[in-house]
Amino acid sequence: GTHHGNPNMGVARQLDGPLLAALLADHPLHKAWCDYWAAWCDYKFGHMTSAGGDWFEHGAAYQMHAFSKVNRVMAAWESTQPANLNLFRKRLAATWRATIDQATPVDPRVGARLFMGIHNSPPGFVFESLEGVGTLAPSNPELAANLKWLWQAAGADNKNLREDFHPLYDRPWIAAKEPAIGSQIYPGLGVVFRAHPGTDESWMFLRGGYHWSHAYPDEGNFNFVSRGSVLVPWQPYQYYWADYKDFSLFNTVRLG
Repeated sequence: GTHHGNPNMGVARQLDGPLLAALLADHPLHKAWCDYWAAWCDYKFGHMTSAGGDWFEHGAAYQMHAFSKVNRVMAAWESTQPANLNLFRKRLAATWRATIDQATPVDPRVGARLFMGIHNSPPGFVFESLEGVGTLAPSNPELAANLKWLWQAAGADNKNLREDFHPLYDRPWIAAKEPAIGSQIYPGLGVVFRAHPGTDESWMFLRGGYHWSHAYPDEGNFNFVSRGSVLVPWQPYQYYWADYKDFSLFNTVRLG
């Protein structure tokens, strides 16, 4: 089965199905439903991620609209134990690792790191990383500790949490641990350049790749931050709308 909208929104809508099937354990079709959804998720999760773990629609809005549902549906798979459970765990971990690696330096305008954005998903705070802590704690506690760091650095201490990101997701016994972050190439997305993480951090993101969904492709767009200064800024934009009227939506080099 599929959804008539774009792939990202279709996955977001349909991932309630495995959770419902897992709850109906006394139904005679329980196993058949769970087997169907395990196969469907196997296909869709493979379709929606690329080399390096990057989710195909990127940013703090649309990516998290669908990818956060992957976190929640893992509760169904941990309960029903499908044959491909370890594959689901690995894919979830790879996408969260990519999210950590793509975090911007601290933006002095908001006093926090952000999850960078492209095309139709703006940069923003990563509230959902707290969900990742709860989901990954049993199978990957080291990555869960890194996600707690991300939550503190880009979405928790300096912002009011939305009510759907409840402390219920937290695991108090997982202590936040800052990960080693560096430069990475993501074939579907582009390149993250990073040097001297910390107060002297320099960071640039260059968009160039085949990931594309319901938005303009954004090819060639880039952002640059160095030593606490946003030199080539990112935009909190969506549907051709932006907060900062002093800057265009795209930062691209034009020749001629």
